[in-house]
Amino acid sequence: QSCEPGYYSHKGGACQECKEPNVVNRDGTECTRCPDGQGVFDGRCQNCTLRTYSVSGQCQECKDPRVVDESHTKCSRCSAGQEPAATGVGCVDCRGANYSKFGDRCQQCDATMRVDEDHTTCMSCEPGKQASADHTECVLCEPGKYSSLGVKCEDCQPPNVVDVGHTSCTACA
Repeated sequence: QSCEPGYYSHKGGACQECKEPNVVNRDGTECTRCPDGQGVFDGRCQNCTLRTYSVSGQCQECKDPRVVDESHTKCSRCSAGQEPAATGVGCVDCRGANYSKFGDRCQQCDATMRVDEDHTTCMSCEPGKQASADHTECVLCEPGKYSSLGVKCEDCQPPNVVDVGHTSCTACA
């Protein structure tokens, strides 16, 4: 039996309405939900696009700072050390001197600090060291320089001398 658009006939029975978010299959015999990652558009299942996802047969918006996965079936936050891709689909890793504590956005480390290996936090260096030029590691102060707080290596003016660990500048005893 042939039914009007939006109706179906199971095993030749009477035509029944198929309500969204369900759709009628091609031969008009079943009313089913669209698969995850798809929603109803013009009475057919079509892939969710842009920042939308579906787990119930209806595409819904995934609001910033959350992102959708490549298959448009999940809406979730990025992990620490990442930020949402510009498209809102997937995450990108923080790079260089940038870090992200919560997976919402990568931000630059302060000039006197360094980023950790996973790009999840920005931290000071140990006394006697300072952040490298690219802010990705701590480097020992050069001879004649010291850093008591691990922030910036400073010159030690004669007649003072730098201790072995480059953490202080004191007068000779």
